[in-house]
Amino acid sequence: MAVALCLCAAPARSDTGTPRDGFIHAYVAQVTNDTFIDTLRLKTDFAASRLAAVGFGRKFSAPYEHTQLEWELNAAQHWGLQNHPEVNAVGIVRWHGFPWDRAVRTTVAYGLGASWAFATPVVEELEGKGVRGLVYMLFEITAAPPQTRSWSAFMRIHHRSGVFRLVSDGEGSNFIGLGLRHHF
Repeated sequence: MAVALCLCAAPARSDTGTPRDGFIHAYVAQVTNDTFIDTLRLKTDFAASRLAAVGFGRKFSAPYEHTQLEWELNAAQHWGLQNHPEVNAVGIVRWHGFPWDRAVRTTVAYGLGASWAFATPVVEELEGKGVRGLVYMLFEITAAPPQTRSWSAFMRIHHRSGVFRLVSDGEGSNFIGLGLRHHF
C-alpha cells in the first residue's frame, strides 16, 4: 500500500485574532483499481501509478455554523503507468466542529470541479478510449492537534470521472493520498 503526503490546516489567526482564509498544500497519492465507493470504503487494490500534487485556495463563505465553502486550484505530476501533468479547479464544502475536536481537530470535505490532463491517462482508458478533460472530485478528512491552528494533515481521494459516461467513454481514476496543509 502506498502512502501519500498532503498538507492541510485549520485557519491560522493573525495578531488581531481574525481568521486567515488562504491555504497551500502538497500531497502524494497512489492509484487504485477500484470504484470510487470501494475506495471510500478503503477496499483498495493499488497499481503502480502515483502522483504528487501542490495546490492553493481560499475560504470564501461560511453559510452555516459548521460549514464553509472554499475554492482550490491544484497541479499534479503523474509517474509510473502514466507520466504527465494534470491541473484541477474545484469548489469545496467543508464540515468542521466535531464533538472530539478538543482531542483531535477534524474536518471532512467534498469537492467537485474540472480536471485537465496534458496527455491521455493510461489508467483511465477503457477499450483504448480515454480523454484529457474530465470531472474532478475529492473527498478529504483532515486531522490536527487542537492547539495547532495553521497546520494539519489530511487523507484525500483524488478522483477523475467521466460521470457514468456522460462526459467520457473512458474510465475514471481514484488515487488515495496523504498530505499537509498550511493556512495563512
